[in-house]
Amino acid sequence: MKKGIVFTAISLTTVTTISKFTGLFREISLAYLFGTSFAMDAYLVALIIPTILFESFGEALRLAFIPLISNYLDDPKRQWAFFNNIINFILVLTFSFSVVSAIFVPYIIHFIPLGFNSDNVKLIGDLAQITIFIIIFTSLTPLSSGLLNLKNIYVYPEMTGI
Repeated sequence: MKKGIVFTAISLTTVTTISKFTGLFREISLAYLFGTSFAMDAYLVALIIPTILFESFGEALRLAFIPLISNYLDDPKRQWAFFNNIINFILVLTFSFSVVSAIFVPYIIHFIPLGFNSDNVKLIGDLAQITIFIIIFTSLTPLSSGLLNLKNIYVYPEMTGI
């Protein structure tokens, strides 16, 4: 029992450390390649928009999902059927939301006081139309992580940062 806990703790620490270093490398690379430009600021703002929209949604979904799927622990076939239904529903929901958001983001972005000139706001709108589709994946990640945690698999969910 203790060996499993120690191995899991060491594995989680290792994966988290690798994730932090790859994140640092990403930030250093972006700073080296693009510096402090309006294009880089526009990219970061466009990337933050979908993250803010669905990060909390994905976590709330995970918290509601784990107790529901734990009802099916005795029957793996029903558990996978339930998981499949939830995933399909989330895919349809987030894809629909992404398409609608991609259409209206250029109009909505003008109501957010960003301090950018009109050319930069247009660039942010254009980039946000592309990055808004990230929410499809950011909504699925917490569900997959929750299922793996329920099965006492903790290392793989931590690898999402890598």
